Amino acid sequence: MIQKTKVKQAFNRKKIQINVDALNLIERRFSRMVDMWSDNAKNGNVKRVTAETVHLAFGDLERYIGS
Repeated sequence: MIQKTKVKQAFNRKKIQINVDALNLIERRFSRMVDMWSDNAKNGNVKRVTAETVHLAFGDLERYIGS
């Protein structure tokens, strides 16, 4: 689901080495986050995620209930 090369490059730009096991863990965690976001969108009755509705997928409801 993620482009491991880009993740690796991001770490390498900071002079940090990252191994394959760590990349796999990052990929699994990102996949779980995307699953959670899609569940949030479905539970929020969002039919199409756009720039205006993505906060619902992220679970950021402060826009509606105040901070």
